[in-house]
Amino acid sequence: MGGVLMNHDIPACVKKYQELLGANFPQLGLCSDGEPAPNIKSILYDYEIGGASSEDFVNALLPLCKEGTSAREILDAWNLMLAGIPAHRLEKVLELRKRYPMFLLSNNNEEHWRYIVEQYFTPETAPNSSPETAPNSSPETGHESPVDFYGCGSMRGLPEVRRSGLPVAAYFDETFLSHLMRIGKPDIRIYEEADKVIAERWKTLPTAANHPYDKSTTIFVDDLPANRESAMQYGWQTCASLEELNVLLFLQEHHIPFTWYNHPEGKTIEEAKRWWHDDGSVHCKNLFFRNHKGNVHYLVCFDCDHDLAIHDLEHRLKASLVAAGKPAPGKLSFASPERMMRYLGLQPGSVSPFGLINDKEHEVILFLDKNLLDAPSLSFHPNDCRGTVVISRDAFQDYLRSVGNTVEYLELY
Repeated sequence: MGGVLMNHDIPACVKKYQELLGANFPQLGLCSDGEPAPNIKSILYDYEIGGASSEDFVNALLPLCKEGTSAREILDAWNLMLAGIPAHRLEKVLELRKRYPMFLLSNNNEEHWRYIVEQYFTPETAPNSSPETAPNSSPETGHESPVDFYGCGSMRGLPEVRRSGLPVAAYFDETFLSHLMRIGKPDIRIYEEADKVIAERWKTLPTAANHPYDKSTTIFVDDLPANRESAMQYGWQTCASLEELNVLLFLQEHHIPFTWYNHPEGKTIEEAKRWWHDDGSVHCKNLFFRNHKGNVHYLVCFDCDHDLAIHDLEHRLKASLVAAGKPAPGKLSFASPERMMRYLGLQPGSVSPFGLINDKEHEVILFLDKNLLDAPSLSFHPNDCRGTVVISRDAFQDYLRSVGNTVEYLELY
């Protein structure tokens, strides 16, 4: 959940525990180069796989804290690492669940899950509900509620978990939590156990008769390489984020052939070059601009081995637009991160033509280096700088026709 749905703020957690523990803080092992004391390491591991309760966690840390520290302070500091779930991510889950079964598989612990439910889904008990009469589906969505949260027992009679009126079941068909399953990622057994439930759920789908369940079609989304590696060993496909998943599914749904691979973060060309495969594709640099009025936006893609001065680019864009009978852009400037998110649904370091998938109104104009037409294949981030998609020239043209944005070709060098 963390890093895919939930944002993390580890520094805030670290700062508070430094205040609470003082000289004993290093024993917690929260710093990047730190190693927790043996007893703390054990309790942290047990807490995540359900072998320790929140009370056990507090009792292990309390002797290390300054006099007067309360149990609530220890747990509140623990929750500071949970920095919120961006609304667009939950909206993306809802959108995807209209077309695919969606499951949550999370390394978690008792206090974090309590806090997540309370803060981000707002638990409410439906009036006049009881174990016998509690609804088995969401009236807001019509989705069937899961009979069981893995290891939790029946959800009937328990408070419905809601966010803006939606139960958790509106987001996920089933929820698998490490502290309830008594297994944590990257232990391959957690995928095996989850897959048993997924396979049963598959049997209830209308398409199940003609398409038997095949675990190799499951795409597991996790931000940690170790977890993705063990999931791949089990036989699932993997990717690093919802943003990447959105690209992969769009290409698959439009029958556009491609290959992809994950790697460590590469926000710049220099960083990414360390991880790119020697596959003969042309790797592209992608720049997002706005005009001087801020009412037109341009995405420019060209061979990453070439550099372009922005004033040269302005001149070439202007000449191309004027020749096509369109308004000249005036002075160009790089678009802000806020504009990047608004128009492409992307963050800096992850810009690519696949961001056009999120441009539903086709407001962004794509300018492509004309030389890319001679490349047998191209490589781009899948809207996440921890991955690379390799796509043939012809397949990329199919993609551009599918998204429907205006495309112009430029002689840039």
